Amino acid sequence: MDKQKLTQKIVNNASCPDGKRFEYIMDAALPGFGIQITNAGAKSYIIRFQHKGRRECRTFAPVESMTLTAARTRARELIGEYLKGGDPLKVETKKKRAAKLTILQLYQKWEKWSQEQKLERVTTKNMIGAIAQYFDVEKKKAESLTARDLENYKNERTKKGNKPSSINRMLRELKYLYTWASTQGLLSEDFKYPDEVKMLSEAMLSPKAHHLSDVEVKKLLDAVDKLVDEKPDKEYLRPIILFALNTGIRINSIVQLEWRDVLRLDEDGGELHIRAACIKTRKDENISLSAAAATILKELASKGIPSDTDRIFTTYTVEHINKSIKKLMVSTGLGQYSAYSLRHNYATSLYLAGASPIEIQLQMCHRNFRTTQKYIHADYEHQKAVANKLSFGVSDVA
Repeated sequence: MDKQKLTQKIVNNASCPDGKRFEYIMDAALPGFGIQITNAGAKSYIIRFQHKGRRECRTFAPVESMTLTAARTRARELIGEYLKGGDPLKVETKKKRAAKLTILQLYQKWEKWSQEQKLERVTTKNMIGAIAQYFDVEKKKAESLTARDLENYKNERTKKGNKPSSINRMLRELKYLYTWASTQGLLSEDFKYPDEVKMLSEAMLSPKAHHLSDVEVKKLLDAVDKLVDEKPDKEYLRPIILFALNTGIRINSIVQLEWRDVLRLDEDGGELHIRAACIKTRKDENISLSAAAATILKELASKGIPSDTDRIFTTYTVEHINKSIKKLMVSTGLGQYSAYSLRHNYATSLYLAGASPIEIQLQMCHRNFRTTQKYIHADYEHQKAVANKLSFGVSDVA
């Protein structure tokens, strides 16, 4: 039996030799975990272990239904039950019996898990409310979700005038919920999420102004100063807006930041840990801070001795902060912008200041540059200056 550290490439290329019914490749990184390939080409993740004096081999998920990372995590859980004296076979059987959950029950299990993990995903919470208008989430079985359901959802929300970006966000969060459920063994092995449903085209997104001029930034900051003078209890808004302008971090991430996420603060900057920084991969990232951003944190820290798990900026919800910033912008004559415009503004400002596309991508925690491009909004004067960097064969150009 072959044994090597499994990679996605090895899993994808694995095959069963002619004349054999099964081929097994065991993982060198996690003892007892591997894949099984049949002579028909079907591939499954497996665990092997000793139980009551017998050697057991158990398939627990088709390869195409789960990523290698998720399968290794699931195998570790099952093997862990064996090490505790339990029977992974019974654990898996129990999960299969409980797999026919409704969409609401699936969400409730995620919500309980996220609270235990001390994670806050406001978008996922909003998602269950959004889809409840189109599916009976209390009765509809999670595994009965079809591509037609999602297409109808997209079409109905589009007819109602919902923004394509918000529809896409809800679809991404729904897929995230199902991906999480798969790694937890809450879905049947043969269930396949309807991936053929495409996101709405970016071309449908209505054009928006995202880059604030220097005058508009000053106007916004003057407005928040005036608001704080009139209502001192709104003092938390200014550092949040300043931090967003100087880092480009999403408002929901800023709201969730705790003092333990501050890795270092120097005279000329610092480093910050952001949980689930990449929306698509859910990966944590560390980003560098400017001296201005570090100064904001130092000023907040100087107001008291914070605990590691204390929120840095506010205990208010993301929805409250977004609405407060939008309301402030509208009252200041900047209604064409939103709280998320501050993130776009950061990327564009870096570009206008001469930062390279790769540098901007790293600061924005984007998986690829195509995403970063959507955040850069160069104006006419800047692009004209770029064009004027070259002049061939014309000597009298001013």
